[in-house]
Formats: sequence, structure tokens, C-alpha cells
Amino acid sequence: MNSSSSARTITGISSIPRISACAEGTSRATGAPLLTPGNEPSHHIAYLYTIAGHPEKTAEVVRDVFDLLYKPTPDGLCGNDDCGQMSAWYMFSAFGFYPVNPISGTYVFGAPQLHEATLHLPGGKTFTIKADGMSETAKYVKSVSLNGEAIDLKTLTYDQIMAGGELVYQMTDAI
Repeated sequence: MNSSSSARTITGISSIPRISACAEGTSRATGAPLLTPGNEPSHHIAYLYTIAGHPEKTAEVVRDVFDLLYKPTPDGLCGNDDCGQMSAWYMFSAFGFYPVNPISGTYVFGAPQLHEATLHLPGGKTFTIKADGMSETAKYVKSVSLNGEAIDLKTLTYDQIMAGGELVYQMTDAI
């Protein structure tokens, strides 16, 4: 590999990479980076936008992946669900958060894809997730509350989930 192609510097996040179902790397036609959610090493990429202060871009990418790459058909899962990682990405993302760094105990917010879900926890506790106002166009998170209290739009912790309660996303169609 020559030095001109061995590394690329990303100077901004103004554009979202094109989603490529199962390919990796960059577009041969344009050299643009491709997001390849059909491969486990790419699963966290959509959530890096939230970390960088652009949760609206995470919301767009996650919705596109759901709409384009997950279907209720025998071949509706792009990629190999080895060890359940494709399904795990789907479920975490449907709840609206993802463990970008799985050992940190912190989940980065994205945008939920379900109107409501309840997790049944040890000790009879439950953790209910609601997406108020979610629709085809209302895919952006306006605010998040946990047990009625507004919380940071970037992260949720394992301990907050395991304590039980209710996480409510207020969805909007405006960025």
C-alpha cells in the first residue's frame, strides 16, 4: 500500500457514510467511506456521531440500517449472526441505545425503533422504554427522561437500567 492510500484523515462529520449492506472499506467509485453494518466491527460506528455531539446523525444512520438491512424474511438479516451479534445490535438499537464500549457499563443513545418495550429484570423489577411520538418522520430524539427526570442525551448506565424504571424518549421530526 502506498503512503497516499494507507491512511485517510477525517476532518469533520458533515456527511454520513453511505450504507453498504455487506461490503467493507471505501467505495471504489468515489473513495468515500462505507458504513458496513452487516459486519460486527462496524456496529458501533453509527453511535460515534452521538459521542461527537451529533445524535441526529446517529438517528438517521440507525433508521436507515433498520429500513434497508433488517427484514422479516428468511434472508432479512445482512451478515452472519455468529454468536448473536447482529441480533444484539438490532435489539439494543431498537431500544435506543448501544454499548459502544461493552466493558464500560455505559450505553450511548441512538434513537429507538420500537414504540414501547419492557425488560424483565432480576428481583421482579422492570425497565420500560417508550418512544413518545415516534413515526416514520419523527425519528429524532428531542429529550430523554428516566423515571420522570430529564437526563443527558448521550449516555445511560447499566446501573440505571438494572435499578428498573421507565425511560421515555420524546421524539420529533425536527433536527
